[in-house]
Amino acid sequence: MNRLNAIGKFPVLCLLLILWSGSGPAEWKEHYVSGHGYEIHFEMPKPFKRTEEKIEVKETGRTLWENGYVTEGDEDNKLQIRVLEMGVSALKMDGITPRGLLEFVLSRENAGADRMLEVHEFTAPNWPENVNPAEEFTIESADGKTIRHTRVVIYESRAARDAYGCYVLLTASRPKDKPRLTAVDRFFNSLRICTGDKSPGGC
Repeated sequence: MNRLNAIGKFPVLCLLLILWSGSGPAEWKEHYVSGHGYEIHFEMPKPFKRTEEKIEVKETGRTLWENGYVTEGDEDNKLQIRVLEMGVSALKMDGITPRGLLEFVLSRENAGADRMLEVHEFTAPNWPENVNPAEEFTIESADGKTIRHTRVVIYESRAARDAYGCYVLLTASRPKDKPRLTAVDRFFNSLRICTGDKSPGGC
């Protein structure tokens, strides 16, 4: 009888082991977004999917494309990276400085009645010299339910004879009543901007 009981319990133990394994920590993966003269490397918990967004700039009539990746599964704690590039000659023609490019990003990220809670500059010692400016924002949604931690990094890349003004936008959202997860810092700090030059941060 004891042997039969042991045999009967074995499938249950296997099932519990499978369920316990499936609820373990998320698996992280390094990935990248590439463009003219650069690669943006980052780490993100799986699963995540590629994104692409068309941006119509009404003031200039230009059409831009924003490419990146966003996590799937946990809608309350979402991580997203977005990258956009634009020729430096076009930026100058439109009168857009690096600071102006950052403000353009922020105007899209902080639209409507969202409330800015905190702003501070940051840097990383291994970034290329042509990364400037870089700022982190904490934003509360208009309905007061969601907090977004956002980092914006402006940099310049070169491909052949052409130069490009680019931005990287990292976003981590969470419910307002929940603390900031350690995954946010891991995601933000994993960013590497590889421009192919010979500086320490050129990868």
